[in-house]
Amino acid sequence: RAPTEPFGSRIVRVFMLADVSRDVPGGMVRHMQLHAEGLRRLGHEATLFFAEDFGGNGLGDRHKRLPGLRSYAALGALVRRAAPDIVNVHTQCAPAWITAKRLGLLASRVVVMSYSADEPQVHLRTPRDGLRWARAAIPARLTLPHADGIWCVNRQDLEYYVAEYGVQRDRLVRFPHAVSDRFFEAHADVRRDPFQVLFVGTWIARKGTAVLTEAFDRVARER
Repeated sequence: RAPTEPFGSRIVRVFMLADVSRDVPGGMVRHMQLHAEGLRRLGHEATLFFAEDFGGNGLGDRHKRLPGLRSYAALGALVRRAAPDIVNVHTQCAPAWITAKRLGLLASRVVVMSYSADEPQVHLRTPRDGLRWARAAIPARLTLPHADGIWCVNRQDLEYYVAEYGVQRDRLVRFPHAVSDRFFEAHADVRRDPFQVLFVGTWIARKGTAVLTEAFDRVARER
């Protein structure tokens, strides 16, 4: 169908790829698996590709290794042959795929999976940090506004793409990765210790450490 025509009720074929090793438990791998499982439950097709599928191991400083170019070089021909409806690609690989689409080398829609904008994670302390920021920010700022869509996991990142990248709001959607209220509705008499704070995640900004520290301060003051 034409790019502007909706998919309607037909089966949608999605390729999902990110520069992360399938051997690393949890995190992005699990998120991708869950999204693929959800698509399949709806009757669609989802195929996952990880760093090993385009010559990497998904470890180390990704900004040095140009995962977007590596992923497109390894999978571009396959995608052109298979012609999936959507290529759902993580932010670090997205610029290469969006550029290929704009150059007419790709017919599939390119939808970006964003767990956080990459450039705010680079803290500018040395000249080398400036280079790392440029490698992450410049390709993203030039290409992400041209993606067919971007999904984010929180409202802050969505607004960041609108304000800083100039992405049209109707190309963005929020899919929060959080437990529902039912998680907290105990069906039995569960004893809860108000002095305990549970945090699950790596100690990095995109995992919500600012929320945790604020919560801890509140518990300390009130208890």
